[in-house]
Amino acid sequence: MRSLSSKLVLAFLITSLTGAVLASIFVRQFVNAQFTVFVVNQQRDFFINRVSDYYFTHSNSLNGINKWIVDRADQRPPDAPPDSDPRRGDVITISFCLAGSDGKVLIPNSDYEVGDSVPEAALRSGTQITVGSQVIGVVITPSDATIRSPIRDPAQEAYLTSTDAALAIAAAATAGIALLLGGLLARLITHPLRELTTATRKLAAGDLGHQVSVRSRDELGELATQFRSEE
Repeated sequence: MRSLSSKLVLAFLITSLTGAVLASIFVRQFVNAQFTVFVVNQQRDFFINRVSDYYFTHSNSLNGINKWIVDRADQRPPDAPPDSDPRRGDVITISFCLAGSDGKVLIPNSDYEVGDSVPEAALRSGTQITVGSQVIGVVITPSDATIRSPIRDPAQEAYLTSTDAALAIAAAATAGIALLLGGLLARLITHPLRELTTATRKLAAGDLGHQVSVRSRDELGELATQFRSEE
């Protein structure tokens, strides 16, 4: 690739594509992180609804809720979702921990066993379940490592797929614009150099009357001015 124009176009293209790829990566990570937060919040709300339903249907008590959860899990078909509500299609794939109003674990997860006392800091950062003004329990969301990739429903996956497609189209459009603008800018930059090259060749051939036009005041314009003063 000996042409300066080609080198300039390639430089513009590489720069634009690098920016587009980096922007796409950051946008994809941001969207994925926000979707993760959305899914976690959605599943936590469904979990709270399940606990509240149990509380109201069992004489305003959470006693035995863990056994009830386990029994429901044992009764599901092997190919059923981890925990779903047929009315809404919600699916729980996150192992939330439920602590009672006394801070004792009622529903365990990988961090706590039944009967453990949840630390005050974890209780303060958890989500309280209230009935009226009474706190009946606290939901403890597992650590980020546990919920890094919660299962999404088909609509959410379709949205992320469409986002990826849009980012790919944007990157391709950026490449096309970079080629177009790069070609125009390269032509503007190299045109004075081509004129100087032509003038040099004519002077070498004995045409001492050839003049070089000065169209700018930048470095190329100064070079053309210097060349004219030496003709």
